[in-house]
Amino acid sequence: FILELNDYEFVETCKSFIDIGK
Repeated sequence: FILELNDYEFVETCKSFIDIGK
């Protein structure tokens, strides 16, 4: 999927996916 996020939102989103993946 493609989302237009600012850097902060992108980082927080990545952290969320990483936490889910653990």
